[in-house]
Amino acid sequence: MGVKAIHAGFDWDSNTILIYPEEQLTRLTPDEVAAITKSVSKGQSWHSYQQFKKYREQLAEATEEINRLRAELGRYQNNGRG
Repeated sequence: MGVKAIHAGFDWDSNTILIYPEEQLTRLTPDEVAAITKSVSKGQSWHSYQQFKKYREQLAEATEEINRLRAELGRYQNNGRG
């Protein structure tokens, strides 16, 4: 990882060295960082965002399961009438 800049701290950062990396030091994707930034600007927290994401995934899984069960029920009903 390269270093973009190094500065000596001043004012309340005196006696410190500030190092700025060339790349962002996070495992988050740029989309996740943008979502967090948007969430924070709306007054929401990162934890709220993660919970929302979890619920959205659970909803998608439940919807898939409902569709699968409906299709299975339809096949069962059609075979029963044959």
